[in-house]
Amino acid sequence: MTPTKDAQPIRLTAHQLQPSIKTGGSKNKGSKEHSSNTKQQLPTVESLLSDSATLQVLLEYYPNFRKLGTVFRTPHSKGVNIFRHKGIYLVKDFTGKEFGEGALNVLQVIQCYHGCDFQEALAFLAAKLGHTSSGGASAPPRWPVPRPTVPAGTEKEREQVLVNVQQWERVMQDPRSNFHRYALSLGVTEEHLNKWHVGTDTRGNTVFGHRDTAGAFVNLKHFAYQPSGSRDKSKKPFYLKNPACKKYGQCLYGIHLLREGVPMVLVEAEKTAGLASFFTRSTTSSPRRGLFPKRAEVEGAAGQVGLCAGRRR
Repeated sequence: MTPTKDAQPIRLTAHQLQPSIKTGGSKNKGSKEHSSNTKQQLPTVESLLSDSATLQVLLEYYPNFRKLGTVFRTPHSKGVNIFRHKGIYLVKDFTGKEFGEGALNVLQVIQCYHGCDFQEALAFLAAKLGHTSSGGASAPPRWPVPRPTVPAGTEKEREQVLVNVQQWERVMQDPRSNFHRYALSLGVTEEHLNKWHVGTDTRGNTVFGHRDTAGAFVNLKHFAYQPSGSRDKSKKPFYLKNPACKKYGQCLYGIHLLREGVPMVLVEAEKTAGLASFFTRSTTSSPRRGLFPKRAEVEGAAGQVGLCAGRRR
């Protein structure tokens, strides 16, 4: 079941939940008009979403579901979860590959997979739960269909986006992380850390800004450090969370400082790149997993220093 490109699932708030259709006032309770209005009345959106039978509707879209709160796979994602929140079943895709970020209720799932509007989704769900749409007609036949198999190598590439300038500046202007304190205690200057785009997020994690050779803000990588300068390995490093149907890019950390005639050094981590480049007076350095500096060599009369990288044994 493939969501259409133009489908925009609606995030419902309390004031957006539509009430049931009110019947017209009639003094004659036995009149035909009153009988007709009674047939048109549908349950409220709240009652439809809180109906326990909506789980069975969701299973038509997610046949691999086994248990509430347990992650399962779909053809496009390895991390989908169905859970119940405040009496309503919600679907969450942790990878963003199935339908993007955020949790969807059953009405939003129907909109996403069928490309229909809110009223059509509402009528469809009401019919699935044993009700009929306005006027007594059955809901539009928008039954879920299996997703076609996507041949390897033909998947559509997601649009790449850059880090918001305000977000980048806000992070880079904060020098209060444990790594900042540790680096400054070693004699590293604030100017050097700024040049290497070392910042702090709102949780106190150290943030290394990845900027490409064109100067574009590519990504922000977050690390937790202890006051001693060692990594807090109880917390995993992470990049920015990708927006729905889009992604942030990646590049070698420090590559924005690359210039002709200066040795480029491959090291293991952003921390190593930032510190080693200061103490060896090397102006460029880039991290790469599996590599670390083994020795320093002075090259030329200008005293430029480059670190020779060797493989970890």
